[in-house]
Amino acid sequence: MGDRERNKKRLLELLRAAGTGNAHCADCGAADPDWASYKLGVFICLNCSGVHRNFPDISKVKSVRLDFWDDSVVEFMTHNGNLRVKAKYEARVPAFYYIPQASDCLVLKEQWIRAKYERQEFMADGKTISLSGNREGFLWKRGRDNAQFLRRRFVLLAREGLLKYYTKEEGKSPKAVIHIKDLNATFQTEKIGNPHGLQITYRREGHIRNLFVYHESGKEIVDWFNALRAARLQYLKAAFPELPESEHREPFKKRWFALDPQERRLLYYKNPLDAFDLGQVFLGSREQGYEASEGLPKDVQGNRWKAGLTIVTPERRFLFTCPSEKEQGEWLESFRDVLSRPLTSFSLLSGGTEEHPGSWSGAGRAGGTACRHRQEPSEAEAPPRIWAREQTERPGHVKLPEGLSSSSCPRTDQSLLASRFVQWAVSPTFDLGSLPCSLELSEDRRKVTVSHIPQLYAWSHDRFTICQVLCSQAFSSGQQYWEVDTQQCSHWAIGVASWGMSRDQMLGRTRDSWCVEWKGTSQLSMWHMVKETVLGSEKPRVVGIWLDLEQGKLAFYSVANQEKLLGECPVSASSPLHPAFWLYGLHPGNSLTIRPVKV
Repeated sequence: MGDRERNKKRLLELLRAAGTGNAHCADCGAADPDWASYKLGVFICLNCSGVHRNFPDISKVKSVRLDFWDDSVVEFMTHNGNLRVKAKYEARVPAFYYIPQASDCLVLKEQWIRAKYERQEFMADGKTISLSGNREGFLWKRGRDNAQFLRRRFVLLAREGLLKYYTKEEGKSPKAVIHIKDLNATFQTEKIGNPHGLQITYRREGHIRNLFVYHESGKEIVDWFNALRAARLQYLKAAFPELPESEHREPFKKRWFALDPQERRLLYYKNPLDAFDLGQVFLGSREQGYEASEGLPKDVQGNRWKAGLTIVTPERRFLFTCPSEKEQGEWLESFRDVLSRPLTSFSLLSGGTEEHPGSWSGAGRAGGTACRHRQEPSEAEAPPRIWAREQTERPGHVKLPEGLSSSSCPRTDQSLLASRFVQWAVSPTFDLGSLPCSLELSEDRRKVTVSHIPQLYAWSHDRFTICQVLCSQAFSSGQQYWEVDTQQCSHWAIGVASWGMSRDQMLGRTRDSWCVEWKGTSQLSMWHMVKETVLGSEKPRVVGIWLDLEQGKLAFYSVANQEKLLGECPVSASSPLHPAFWLYGLHPGNSLTIRPVKV
């Protein structure tokens, strides 16, 4: 059994560890979770822990601060953590599926947790929830006049974009036909007086109409809620496909704007009373690289309205001017409020284009007039190319040093000096675009370090969610060799991976990555094809990596004190391979350095 205070300290360090996601509840995102599921390996808040207690066969919970933890359980938590477990159980969450936040009602949280862990609906090898299809069933609906809840039959026709309900169970004529484009749904449990209370809002003859419904089953009402979201998303994607981006700059034009914070959309109209908007700007979150700032770029001249605003997205900038500084301040405050909120999958896909037509704004900031100008990104702002071009220009045939066979990697009985590899030596640099916020780079980009504080990198799909990084250079043919100094890292993995490697999986645990790993517990292993091979118990101070793509071989050498082959394995190059690195994230200051090959 481990020491109580020591293990408590280790758990608290895990909660604060960068790149783990442990600082927020794995299920609802609440800050500073005090509980954990030691069977799943995640940290959760008090409210979500209550849900976990309802299925002990799948999850068992403990208080981080109050309960006793032994060594083996703490070790299990260390090797899992929120991001890794979420990557497993949230691998394929449909875009329409609502992921609850800390402030949401209990039924949403409960069904989300059960869907993830109990029913395992979102795992990579699980059955995908279909976005299309129909739904039919009974809900209890509150009467408009007598306030009584009566059983009503509801029919959702996703393809037709319609929701119908009938007052008679076998009735042929619906009481109401609601178009999905006019519909919204939110849980209002306190307002309705039922823990499963759902409010459906829609337009009818120019007026807003509310339906108040519930179902005895929490799963059934949440399934209805997500089915309505799925139908609405299907309508949005069909009705408003992306428009091609303009390739020229537009002058400032006077437009009326309305901000919908719920769906994170800024809609604009030619006139305030227009029935349809001219377009929309989707607002992501700060973590995704969206920003709102006061003023205009220096190279842009505004019109007679001088109070400027700039919205920066990962793709381009949107520029606005307002009639007064007062309105400028109000808009800026509203924009920043939306950008500070976490981004949900549904928000991302329902408004995922930067600009497209739309038809419904919902509740939001009161409209205002502004002039708009869209600025395309300059050449310097364009995203960098993924693949390094210099490798395609390398000669396909090279002369091998004496003693090396051209048909394989060096054999285990061969003594090999690092200098023998000089003619194949490369000097790769770490790729900033794949770097997670838990790591930082030296100026020459040849040293990567576990940061003491999270870095404020712009959000990108290419960034890893764990302490892992690729190099910018990619190899698709020929032979290459490079060396890595491991002396300042307690636990590491070094190898190669394709650029398409999953950003939440560790090296060697996928079929497009290979590595040698030092576990920090006197064990050196090699991973390939998701299988581990133990190599020994001595930690190499410097690792040499020999990649022979002509023969499809990868070999790892110890080249510090004595030069010897550690292990070799086959590799496939269906796509270019990048040097790849993983560092233990709980030890700030851990570092790996790509060093020059000795001559």
